[in-house]
Amino acid sequence: GSAVASLAKALTKDLDVCIFMPSHGRHNDVRLREKLALKEVTGFISQGGRRGVDGNIYPYRIGIEEGHFDGISYFLVKGLDQTTSQWLDDWQIYDGGGTYQKISLFARAMKEYLYFILRARPERRPDVVHANDWHSIPAAVTLKQVFMEQSISVPLVLTIHLLSYKGLSWHYISEDWCGIKDEPHYVSMDGVKR
Repeated sequence: GSAVASLAKALTKDLDVCIFMPSHGRHNDVRLREKLALKEVTGFISQGGRRGVDGNIYPYRIGIEEGHFDGISYFLVKGLDQTTSQWLDDWQIYDGGGTYQKISLFARAMKEYLYFILRARPERRPDVVHANDWHSIPAAVTLKQVFMEQSISVPLVLTIHLLSYKGLSWHYISEDWCGIKDEPHYVSMDGVKR
């Protein structure tokens, strides 16, 4: 949205800025492809299966397209098969259940992309991660967990634009569904981990 775009533009004066988001099908828009000069991120595929509440495995296959415009790098997370595309490439941004599917797949892709850049392109590792609004929190948490696992200190900034009182099952943010590990997170307070 406009908040993300404005913040990113302001930050380009001093920083290299990258925006990651579900494609919402925009990578198929010819004018946007040309404007951003979108290209497939070579060598990256996130694939596997998510275990649903019903116990069934739901396969996914995800890719990323990278483009640049006005000093900002854009990464559009897209489906590489029909089922995954049904969610990640849906033009509707907020639509209840579809949004939760999109967010879950986005979190899995971001986690795998971080492993990918740490292996293949460590110079692209971020210095800070800013999660913009509630729907990016699962992806940000998976990134933070990877950083902690790798003993890499990267600050995580969370900005929530609107508090809403939606209830979701715990399964939605589980390791089975979106990849967030169920583990303790210790916080240092007054020099003591708690």
